[in-house]
Amino acid sequence: MSALPSALHEHLAAAVDERHGAWLAVDGDGTITRAGGDLTFHGLEDAEPGLSLLEVAPFCGGLTGTGEALVLPVVARDDSRFVEVHVVPDPGGKQGGAWVLLLDATGSVRLHRALQQKANELELRLSARPSPPSHALAHAVALLDAAVWRRKDDGSFVLEGVPPPWLARNLGRATTRGIVPDAYEKAPFLEHFLGEAAALWSSGAAGSLRSGPWTEAMGDGDEWPLEAIALRLDDGTGVLMVQHQGESDRERRGILQGARATHLDLESLQREIQKKEFLLSCLVHDLNGPLASIVGSLSVLRRPGLAAADADALLATGLRQAQRQVDMLHAVLEVFRGDIETMQAFETTAERAPDARAALADAAAGAVPTAAARNVRVTVDAPGEGRVPVVGRADHLGRVLGNLIDNALRHSPAGGTLTLGLRVDDGRVRLTVDDEGPGVPPEQQSKLFERFAQGTDAPGLVGLGLDYCRRTVRRWSGSLGYEPRAPRGSRFWVELPRATA
Repeated sequence: MSALPSALHEHLAAAVDERHGAWLAVDGDGTITRAGGDLTFHGLEDAEPGLSLLEVAPFCGGLTGTGEALVLPVVARDDSRFVEVHVVPDPGGKQGGAWVLLLDATGSVRLHRALQQKANELELRLSARPSPPSHALAHAVALLDAAVWRRKDDGSFVLEGVPPPWLARNLGRATTRGIVPDAYEKAPFLEHFLGEAAALWSSGAAGSLRSGPWTEAMGDGDEWPLEAIALRLDDGTGVLMVQHQGESDRERRGILQGARATHLDLESLQREIQKKEFLLSCLVHDLNGPLASIVGSLSVLRRPGLAAADADALLATGLRQAQRQVDMLHAVLEVFRGDIETMQAFETTAERAPDARAALADAAAGAVPTAAARNVRVTVDAPGEGRVPVVGRADHLGRVLGNLIDNALRHSPAGGTLTLGLRVDDGRVRLTVDDEGPGVPPEQQSKLFERFAQGTDAPGLVGLGLDYCRRTVRRWSGSLGYEPRAPRGSRFWVELPRATA
């Protein structure tokens, strides 16, 4: 098991050591990803990563995946122990992931039970006396930083004993006179809880109801960390106890703050990892395209009887593609040095934006050697003349077209034709790459642009290239898609907004 994360340890060390703390990191599907702390005390020594939280800790079922922070002060376990459960959302994990912190609550529960028993005993003894009851129990409860009210038959309340300092200081003389309405008028959540407690007080059996911790904002700017407990004693008496959380609230806030700090660190790390993965994908495909063109040029040069002019053209193409590789490597190195914003910049004005017509012609020229080596003809269908500026960046647009062309050449049959097209319609420019291959099976089309997705008979990391194309085009407010052709073949298209003046 891994140790408690350092960001959590700084805030939780005291609570974890004194209360047998254990923690679990859980994904949105309920799977444990990490665990640590005193797992054996909580019977969680089998909490290995990959197991289901519901299987290992059934009492935690249904707590995660809500997207909200939760605190359950008392959860009963099968071994007569009680546990306090803190659940904090984890934005750095899978959707709905969470941190689950378990603290032993057995001692505090036993203390509350003993206090309840003493309350029952005192109530029985006091009810047998003809004289007015003493407030020894209320005084004892006040030492716990709690206030106790007794519910009268008409539904009003009377404060028992001396109010604790926090209540007397904030509510003044009203509480010393037993005027409870003043208390819950200044504490709206308490008024809401009284409505829920009314069902308990009107029932025919003894019991209790807890509100759970909450923070009440008062009119003077103070915030009260409170928890209310409604009791129905055996004789039918209704009791309301409100406890000021004090140190326990500060401890809880420290736990949440530490967890949030850890989440921010994890989220930042996850973003950096995603950037590096994306850059690695770009590097693989940026090198693969020019290499294929160079290999194709060299393969054609080996053919006997090649004219000198054709050989010179092939050599020029190979050199151009080799230089393209050098430029790409330099760009990637700049990004790895932290210039990620430079890589993501693009042009939107017509004067500086890339020319779609020129990009299509360059991509076709770069594909000729590879296509010739595979006996595939490359044609361009781009009617009209002049520049066609589109939102984007010229080098990245060339890489997008190069990836789509490489993908099409891998599936083009010998003797086939690869057609590159350009159309302008209502401020949008569509670039197309058509091949005469077998096409994409219907069951694979929905996942075609996912990373590492590829057909069972497709060589190479096709999914990485299409994933790069999708990400890049979307960043320019464009779109990327696939259409089957009749009677056979595939069409990949890129649609971009036309750059304006």
